[in-house]
Amino acid sequence: MAIGEDVLRTLGVDSKGRLTLRLRKSLYGLRQAGRLWSKLLHARLEEAGFTRCVTDMCPYYKRKGGNMTLVGVYVDDLLVTASRPSLVEEFFASMSVLSVKDLGVVKKFLGMRVELDDDR
Repeated sequence: MAIGEDVLRTLGVDSKGRLTLRLRKSLYGLRQAGRLWSKLLHARLEEAGFTRCVTDMCPYYKRKGGNMTLVGVYVDDLLVTASRPSLVEEFFASMSVLSVKDLGVVKKFLGMRVELDDDR
């Protein structure tokens, strides 16, 4: 994904001419990095068939037959839940382009402890 405007940085080198460096991709630390990540993630989720919630920009959902996959996005953290475990695996397979990691069953998210109730 391209940065809309050129990002130029002056190098700290004494020389007769003025040296600048044009960055061709976003890196952590640039102000645009968060926005570029958000746009890239949104595009990949839409390609995978997910729909963004109308009332909030963070949740995405995908209905497939009688099943549903729900993805909660907070900056670069994703919380994935589905009506069947195979749908979660399918999600991570479709997001492998982004190097998204499956960290297993959630225990803590956004400062909240999460407990799984298998009886329900």
